[in-house]
Amino acid sequence: MNQHNNKVKKSDRMGVRLFVAYVICLLLRLLQLLPLLLRLLMNLLSFSSSLPQHPLLLCR
Repeated sequence: MNQHNNKVKKSDRMGVRLFVAYVICLLLRLLQLLPLLLRLLMNLLSFSSSLPQHPLLLCR
């Protein structure tokens, strides 16, 4: 019975480690994408402000 508990704890720890690694990878990817997303946002903002207000944009 005791051995079984140890096995479960070990596999749980592995799962947690995998999860943490996955989250860190996601965060790193997001950090890489942030400048791109910010540039896109700035482009959209400048584009929409330079345009005369379009009815379609107002409808959304």
